[in-house]
Amino acid sequence: MTVLIVDDQINVVSGLVLGIHWDKIGITKVLKAYNAYEAKEQLKKTEADIVLCDIEMPVENGLSLCTYCREQGYSSKFIFLTAHADFMYAKEAIQLGGFDYVLQPASYEEIEKVILRAKDQVLLSKKVAQMEKSRHLFIKQRDSLIEGLCREWCFDKGTDWERMRSKLKDLGIVLFEDKTSWLCLIHFFEKSHMLQDWEDSLIAYAISNILQELFYPYGYHCLCWIAKEGDYAVYIYAGEDGIIPEESLNNQLEKFRKCFISYYSQELSCYIKVCDSPQKLPEEYEFLVNMRRNNVGAQAEIFWSDQQTRYKLENIQLTKIGEQWESLLKNKLYDSFASDAKEQLYHLCRNENINAEILNRFYQEFMRIIYLHINALNVSVNDLFQNAQDLENACSAYTSVKKMEWLIEYVHAYFNETEVSPEHAKTQIDSIFQYIRMHLDQDIRRTDIAEAVHLNPNYISRLFKSIVGISLKEYILQEKMKLAAHFVRETNLPISVIAMKVGYTNFSLFTQTYKKMNGGFTPMEERKQYETEEI
Repeated sequence: MTVLIVDDQINVVSGLVLGIHWDKIGITKVLKAYNAYEAKEQLKKTEADIVLCDIEMPVENGLSLCTYCREQGYSSKFIFLTAHADFMYAKEAIQLGGFDYVLQPASYEEIEKVILRAKDQVLLSKKVAQMEKSRHLFIKQRDSLIEGLCREWCFDKGTDWERMRSKLKDLGIVLFEDKTSWLCLIHFFEKSHMLQDWEDSLIAYAISNILQELFYPYGYHCLCWIAKEGDYAVYIYAGEDGIIPEESLNNQLEKFRKCFISYYSQELSCYIKVCDSPQKLPEEYEFLVNMRRNNVGAQAEIFWSDQQTRYKLENIQLTKIGEQWESLLKNKLYDSFASDAKEQLYHLCRNENINAEILNRFYQEFMRIIYLHINALNVSVNDLFQNAQDLENACSAYTSVKKMEWLIEYVHAYFNETEVSPEHAKTQIDSIFQYIRMHLDQDIRRTDIAEAVHLNPNYISRLFKSIVGISLKEYILQEKMKLAAHFVRETNLPISVIAMKVGYTNFSLFTQTYKKMNGGFTPMEERKQYETEEI
């Protein structure tokens, strides 16, 4: 254990060092400082467990030093030494959290007793801190064990329920089979920008905390775990005296949904079903997953199991619709084709209570007609979907109406490209060049250019690469660095200002990019070299 002695009188410090039996009272290290500044420097190197400190010192007194230590988060126990029996000093020392106040002159034995009491307090504080650390570790391990058990319970139909209940009980989770419980599946519609960097475990923790708080007044608790396909499962169960009407349950889930919208800008849907028996949890989970898959219209609502709709499969005549699309494409009426495809999709949404199966059939018929047309144009699938992300999006378009809309717009833009004359394509490229030149001081995005020149973003990328020979992103970067090089060589503008003039708010990123694009020289290095060459 370490003690720091702080006093502006050298003889007082020496007397304490030599007069106190440090070994006897279990102090292994004694540090010295003759003013508050020296004490701060010592504490930066070694945090003392106990500080024996004079109150009255030149420049900065002991009370001020104690305030500094509290602000810095040091946990040192302060024992104040003073020859003045001033009540105001004693009062302020106590307010600052000082351990004790010793009026001088005091015998070394008396000071030793105070140090021993402070030492006991330090040891107790360290023990409490260690216990708290162990408690947090236990809670973390307990939460991991509970989640593992819940995942096994949910996904393994052969789970021994009695064994599962016994293990949960050992971890403090008591389930009453005579009480009503619910299983809720929570689905996010693409992570919002605020949650992009959050791990699934952290999101599950946030879900659990919010729901626990919402259901606590009703005597209900929640078990939350990461489910499959990016979903989160929540088992809502009663405590010994728990009672909650379904209407109140629905209201609390609606509050939960609005909470995520308000705090995290995150849209989500909840699918909920009464659990008839804990043993049937895997079947209940599959039922809710099927409900979620059928929500292809991506409605952010609360769906109860008894709201399942009977879908009108017999009314859909997709073959007839496909023949119409084939005729429109054959006559190169691409705008009419896209308009009709969207109208048919929206018609299904309005009138047929569209589900996963219906959307999948719509997708298959749509892709069949597309493949027929690209074969007629002598175009391959790789030409149609030139990058992996577009191909992946196209392959999953049957999972939601929103993705299907994207696919219709994508192929519409591609087919329109095939009808663009070289002269018109050059005019479009010139418009893109002009936009880039006028906005080099901004963070130029492909979507911004597309909106300004009234073209599809994917079309712009393909057109640019085919005519200019490099990607749009590479061209924008080149133009920005050319302009930056001009400012570096021909002006005295600060480098930070130059960075902003070419659309960079991150100075470090600008320097790295400039160095990469300009022969390995940073902006400052290039400016110095250019000035030397001119001389």
